[in-house]
Amino acid sequence: MFSPLQMRAVQLRNRIVVSPMCQYSSEDGFANDWHLVHLGSRAVGGAALVFTEAAAVLAEGRISPEDLGIWKDAQIEMLARIFQFIARRARCPGCSSRTPVAKRARARRGKAGSR
Repeated sequence: MFSPLQMRAVQLRNRIVVSPMCQYSSEDGFANDWHLVHLGSRAVGGAALVFTEAAAVLAEGRISPEDLGIWKDAQIEMLARIFQFIARRARCPGCSSRTPVAKRARARRGKAGSR
């Protein structure tokens, strides 16, 4: 777990990865201080790869109104700050994305599963 891991051009310091976790803490898709503290503390704690929660590429792709987004250029500024904070600690930031197509597929599976 503590040995380095090479994945193509990316060298991780260890094999500790923080997977995407929904935080339901965004307003209009914007990351905020909560995301900086939540994700930054994982990087400071030693995780080599830290993923954001799934960021919707369109507002319609969100699960909830409080989900993270990247559909506006203005949403990039805080995400860049968070990624820079993580990277300055010799960690690798990652971003998971969510699309409306995935949301529709989940909705179809939910309907099929309820029969």
